[in-house]
Amino acid sequence: MRRNGYDSYHGRSRVRTFLKVLIVLLLVVLAVAVGALLWLEPYIDYSANGIKINLPFFQQKEPAPATGAPVVVTTPEPTPTPEPTPAAFDFTQPAPAAEAVEMDYFADALFIGDSRTDGLRLYSGIKGADFYCYKGLTVFEMDDRAVVELDGGTYSVAEALEWPQYANVYIH
Repeated sequence: MRRNGYDSYHGRSRVRTFLKVLIVLLLVVLAVAVGALLWLEPYIDYSANGIKINLPFFQQKEPAPATGAPVVVTTPEPTPTPEPTPAAFDFTQPAPAAEAVEMDYFADALFIGDSRTDGLRLYSGIKGADFYCYKGLTVFEMDDRAVVELDGGTYSVAEALEWPQYANVYIH
């Protein structure tokens, strides 16, 4: 019934009350489930066979062995590990000492490397050897980077190796 523009009060809606109670119950169930998950976390085992909960108070206790019969424990003998075969040369050790050689030993030698090899060329006193060295040269650039000057042209190390033949090639 309508009076002066106002409807009469019909009381609370039963649907709203039901929804509020339902939401509170769902929140309580969710809180209990999260608490149970956190409490059971140390006892949950995940495997290929599925998820398993191993609670300590549900575990069957192993029966105690009979005291009258002696328990024989056998210890297996360890299997011997095979000895590795020694390498032809132990690279962890310094190179064996050799007799000093004359400078003509390097007459048909080639040294390839970066600025450290250039330092070897400048300060070692090696005479007669060829040096293909350039600052920052790596083995990955030997095909592409033109750093060797021969007969008025500049070539990559791979191209320069095609002409003269060397008895010893040292790559640094």
